[in-house]
Amino acid sequence: MKIITDALPAVRAICPPQKIKENTAYRMTKLCVTTDCADGRLLFHTLTGMLVLLEDEADAEASRDELIKEMFYVPEDFDELAYADKVISIAKALKNGSGQKKKLSYTVLTTTDCNARCYYCYEAGIRRCYMSADVAKDVSDYIIGASDGREVELRWFGGEPLMNPEVIDIICGKLREAGVEYSSAMVSNGYLFNGDVIGKAKGLWNLKSVQITLDGCGEVYNRVKAYKEPGDAYSRVINNVDNALKAGIKVHIHLNVSRKNISDLMTLADELEKTFSEREGLFASAALLGDFRRENERFNGDVYDAQEYLKLRKKLKDAGFEGKRPPLKRELNFNNCMADNDACEIILPDGRLSKCDEQLDKDCFGDIYSKERDTENIKSWKEQVKLPECYGCPLYARCINLKKCAWVNENCSKTSQIIRLGVLKDQITDAYKEWKETLK
Repeated sequence: MKIITDALPAVRAICPPQKIKENTAYRMTKLCVTTDCADGRLLFHTLTGMLVLLEDEADAEASRDELIKEMFYVPEDFDELAYADKVISIAKALKNGSGQKKKLSYTVLTTTDCNARCYYCYEAGIRRCYMSADVAKDVSDYIIGASDGREVELRWFGGEPLMNPEVIDIICGKLREAGVEYSSAMVSNGYLFNGDVIGKAKGLWNLKSVQITLDGCGEVYNRVKAYKEPGDAYSRVINNVDNALKAGIKVHIHLNVSRKNISDLMTLADELEKTFSEREGLFASAALLGDFRRENERFNGDVYDAQEYLKLRKKLKDAGFEGKRPPLKRELNFNNCMADNDACEIILPDGRLSKCDEQLDKDCFGDIYSKERDTENIKSWKEQVKLPECYGCPLYARCINLKKCAWVNENCSKTSQIIRLGVLKDQITDAYKEWKETLK
């Protein structure tokens, strides 16, 4: 047995090696993901984070005691899922008690208006409003007061945030005057990300990256986005992406996948590779859209959808658009997203505070003008739920389902399971390949 990555330090500090018991039947833990490689079989423990290589059956038999100690094998009657809950709870308590200050993260909606009219927009029906200059100044004061020497991460959001860039100027200007260390990112459709914006983004805004959604090539993109202004919006956005990359701003292309556009997105991936192969700083990823065939607007996919999604992801990876990200997360998951993270807040155009960018003004817990908070609301966003499929899933120790999340349904779709396991197996293989490189 060869160790590719050792157990996570946080887990190692809590969990001693498992003792080997005589006259005890052992089985493979439910928390193990396996995948074949050129040198044998890789075993990854999703709780401990340990990744090992077994060259063949003889190696597996000779390493049995070590595999038991590292909890790849557990007694037949062992409840490793309850054990995982306990370990994660202890590790989270230790981290929270460490006294380490977290970065503060604020998602600021400059407006809820947008220049595009995407058919799938989850903000449909939300009142269109703009943050005023006065509110922007108050937002600045609120962030400055909360910073307490900590670095601040800003995320400009909308609607389309660039329909009201003046408030970004105000907030960043006041933070800079107050000596608050900050950086920012943006979620935009890219249509207004022109030369003037790029200049301010690099300077005053300290913008590190922008996420831009593409729904297909040429006419497919133009039809889905349905911008109010006439013209070839697709070419304009691609040109803006190119100029942003030239300026040193990272661009994350977000591909929204549905059954209607999956084939066109394959073509788009080829176009992106052809257009930006010489540019650094371009990343691309895919995300499933709700197909709106069910009342709760969840993606109602099947095995075919999952396989097509993974093909697209592989194409993006082979083109080099996934970037050099850590192949395996080397820490336990304590948060699902910004909604259950105390260091994250969403600030609406009128100064109200929310936790989820898919709920926005439907579920606010306070505002920037008062210290009063709806603590029960905040707690409700941390409430987790276990779905029936969780109890047989190897991702149990790495997956968090929030009860209030719009994407949590009464079950976990086969599509999600296949995709999550496929992504993890890719990460496992990447870690193994990196390890082999270190041996040369």
